[in-house]
Amino acid sequence: MLPDSDPHSMAFWSPDDVFSQRVKGSWNGKHVEQTVFLLGNPDVRTALLHVWGGCNLPTTREVYARQLNIDLSGVPDIAGQVDALVEVYKEVDENNKAFRDRTIQSLVDLAGDIFNFTKKAGGTAASSYYGALIKALADYNTAKKKSPPDTATMDKEKEAIVAFSQDLLKRTTGLLDNCQSLQMAVDKFSSVTYDKWAALNARLEDIRRRLDPLDVKHLGGVIKDLQKTSWDQRVEYTNDVVSSGQSFLYALCPLFGVLPATPKSQYGPRASGIANVIKQIQAEFQSDDKKLNAGLVVGTDAQQITEYTDAAIVQIKATSDALKTLHAGWSRIKTNLQYLHDVAKEDKVPDVELDKDFILQRIEAWNRFGGTVDAFRQSAYISEPEAMTVDKWAEKMSL
Repeated sequence: MLPDSDPHSMAFWSPDDVFSQRVKGSWNGKHVEQTVFLLGNPDVRTALLHVWGGCNLPTTREVYARQLNIDLSGVPDIAGQVDALVEVYKEVDENNKAFRDRTIQSLVDLAGDIFNFTKKAGGTAASSYYGALIKALADYNTAKKKSPPDTATMDKEKEAIVAFSQDLLKRTTGLLDNCQSLQMAVDKFSSVTYDKWAALNARLEDIRRRLDPLDVKHLGGVIKDLQKTSWDQRVEYTNDVVSSGQSFLYALCPLFGVLPATPKSQYGPRASGIANVIKQIQAEFQSDDKKLNAGLVVGTDAQQITEYTDAAIVQIKATSDALKTLHAGWSRIKTNLQYLHDVAKEDKVPDVELDKDFILQRIEAWNRFGGTVDAFRQSAYISEPEAMTVDKWAEKMSL
């Protein structure tokens, strides 16, 4: 088997470039950037935010009306549509909770396995498997060039090359299998999410048909534009948190879903922007008459869930693509390890002699990559968003 890259090159002995991503953003008015593990990039994080947004949805008319603070008693047509809507919410809730509890756990487990690989590949000059492989190649070639060749040392170093490469090959095979199975799980979630979006969209259209024409225009115009702006701000917040290395803080607010909850004193001017857009959405349907306002509130809620689900499908696909990219990178590493294993077995060890500085640099490259993986592993679980009223959330954001 031919290697994917030249055994004399840094690429042969390093983490694949695709494993990491440089992200840039803003925090408290200042430019920030850092290198993150691919599964910790903003797209994947936004997909995980969507998962939380679909958990703990109201699944009965009574809970729905109480959470949104509306009176459905005088609008039987709308009340009937709420019954149909919460049935879909129940399915979304179940689907998202299953993904949260199983697949996200598997993503963290995969990151743990990758982190363990980096500890074997990196570590110290004394413990690194990659360092041991490079040293074994050099010692083999030194023994081979003696006159006569030191065959005992050559045999010993060949055995070392086979042993170290075999151990790492076993680990890469496991990583490849896990990447593939996780990608299948994410693709299945994406397919089910699309089906739920279609069902939500159908319910939204049913609700729109029962609204006053002016409310329909209002819902599809100003309110939809503001909801789009709010979603874009949430995506921006996710990017800013990732690029700054800060902690995610979220709140769960009826009618608005999962909202960033890092206060202005920490996040800066963008926190005020997020709060202002939510305030504008509120102003579009404020009324003392809960019956009169119920239809527009229900329409706003259904539209919010439907539009955000549609937008989140893009991030779910990005998560699948990230797993494909990881799989491709580990495939290249496996090819190189298989090459080392095979040439040692076949007495065709290449003439590769790399100095101590090269070894230390490659070990450090694996350690740096391991640091980004561990950072993702430690922060992958976003604490369950605190349920609160939007007024309480706005008060918190202003601090």
